Amino acid sequence: MKRDPFDGKVAFITGAASGLGRALAGALVKRGATVLLADIEADLLERTAWTLGGEANDVHFFPLDVRKSGQWEHVAAEVYQRFDHVDFFFNNAGIAVAGLVRDTTLDDWERLFEVNVLGVVRGVDAFYPRMRDQGHGHIINTASISGLVPTSLMAAYSASKHAVVAFSETLRAEAESDGIAVSVVCPGILDTPMAHTTELRGAESEPVLSKLPAPPMAVDEAVEQMLAGVAKRRGIIVIPREANLLWRAYRSSPEAMLRVNRKTVGWLRRLTGADAK
Repeated sequence: MKRDPFDGKVAFITGAASGLGRALAGALVKRGATVLLADIEADLLERTAWTLGGEANDVHFFPLDVRKSGQWEHVAAEVYQRFDHVDFFFNNAGIAVAGLVRDTTLDDWERLFEVNVLGVVRGVDAFYPRMRDQGHGHIINTASISGLVPTSLMAAYSASKHAVVAFSETLRAEAESDGIAVSVVCPGILDTPMAHTTELRGAESEPVLSKLPAPPMAVDEAVEQMLAGVAKRRGIIVIPREANLLWRAYRSSPEAMLRVNRKTVGWLRRLTGADAK
């Protein structure tokens, strides 16, 4: 029987206290990996680690604010002191805000880029040199289908995730010669706390998910597809199938996607009464 590619490996995951990161951690524990969890929510992070079995199951946790370069360096140094190497680095932490551009504040833009873009860059800055020294490794950055297809009502989020895709693809070419693989994961809407709590600016802070016509993808299913792509060392991993179809449609006809976005904008304006402002 072929050995699981994650069995016996060391995996570091940010944004691991909940959502995609937590589901990813659970899947990797079942596959026999040593799992290192990081998140800004220290109490929830610790509870997640113990729920997954704690050190008895080779699950360890590291409180981390991805906006702080000093914390990144401290955590990376501790990780390499305790575990000697990291095979998979899941650069997963992220936040979201939705709404029309005119309802999205500069503070929203700054927070999104600080976490979603610079948080990813800081993670690479901390782990990439160490992976180069060890001579192998795989960096997996979490973006979004909104990082491949411009998404109405998500301008700031979409822009931040486009930056993650561009950064990942550029790093991928550079890291190859160092023996390091780079992937960027671009999921559609997943059934995670982020999907349920992302606020819709201009709509009395209603969650986006309450207004969507179709249900999100189950996170455990998304993780299985994600890990299958990582195991194959794919550069861009798009899940689920519907998100892949959307990406293909956009590449085939950007103008068609523009028409879809116009309809989405009209829908939100009717929903919020924005036309009357």
